[in-house]
Amino acid sequence: MIACLRLLSALCLAALLAACASSPSSSLGELPRTPDASIEQLLEQATNAKTPEKAALLRLSAADLAYQQNNPGRSSQILAQVPLDALKPAAQVFASTLAAELAMGRNQPKAALAALNHPSLQSLKELPTDQQIRTGTVHARAYEADGQTLAAARERVAMAPLLTGEAASSNHEAIWVLIAALPAEQLQATGNPTLDGWITLAQAVKGAGTLEQQQAAIDTWRAQNPGHPAAVQLPAPLTKLKELASQPLNKIALLLPQEGPLAAVGKALREGFMAAHYQAEQAGQKPPVIEFYDSSRLTSLDDFYAKAQAAGVQLVVGPLEKPLVKQLSARPQLPITTLALNYSETDQGPAQLFQFGLAAEDEAREVSRRAR
Repeated sequence: MIACLRLLSALCLAALLAACASSPSSSLGELPRTPDASIEQLLEQATNAKTPEKAALLRLSAADLAYQQNNPGRSSQILAQVPLDALKPAAQVFASTLAAELAMGRNQPKAALAALNHPSLQSLKELPTDQQIRTGTVHARAYEADGQTLAAARERVAMAPLLTGEAASSNHEAIWVLIAALPAEQLQATGNPTLDGWITLAQAVKGAGTLEQQQAAIDTWRAQNPGHPAAVQLPAPLTKLKELASQPLNKIALLLPQEGPLAAVGKALREGFMAAHYQAEQAGQKPPVIEFYDSSRLTSLDDFYAKAQAAGVQLVVGPLEKPLVKQLSARPQLPITTLALNYSETDQGPAQLFQFGLAAEDEAREVSRRAR
């Protein structure tokens, strides 16, 4: 009997401790629930609510429902009637996230970041996973749109363990696009082991000169960082790079500017390619023939690819100019495998397009530095 009482006491104590442990989260209040009513019904319920908090929660649900129904104008109008001070922290996070999403829909990243600067966001990690993902996603989008590329990458790295399936894969690729687009001076250790792993991968790739050297650098990095997410699943552009490096090439085209602000960069790259070409010849190898095209005088990408195909080109290296890379990334496919030397602002693009190398602005600074 005494043993049973002791067991009962232990169970009661455990339950009490568990209740105490969950009390901080319960103090955050509840998130708006998925409504089974229309926007008008929710607003009517809010008008008849017994407390300001209940009224605010109902209006917040109505605002979110309008947003989910692709009616951002109505959503913004309703959200403006929701006083944040009437809500507990969890609902404040929800409202701030919705405000940020609406701001991004208006192409106002600074307004989105301001909304996400609310003190309630300090409690985000205590909220359900779905809310953490929703808030983290719009935070990363806002940072990226505001030009804070490293902060956007940091946000996506933090969110990665919460994701599964297609969302996880998409976030994984987005991290690499962000890190690869960083200027060289920002590729510095941050103190975050996972983020630093991505950064050292970018350093390894950008520090190599040829496709073979880049592939060797990737292999070395993977061997040194076997548990890193990018080692477990290499980003798609680097997987494509491995395939490209294994293909025999007889003729390549350099599509680089000979005039304009990037002319010096184009010249440095041409000279680098030719130096590697001559070294390969002196070593008894048979390097591919190189044909030169001036991207600064380019009037039609279709005409360029037609000429390159007629000349037997198997690989295009370039362009360097970001507007041209954006044009290429928007196409469903390309007639020739293309290694662009800059990045568009999306991880989407035809299978034949490799967005790679230093951003043109970084390369220009490096050329300028070496010329001093």
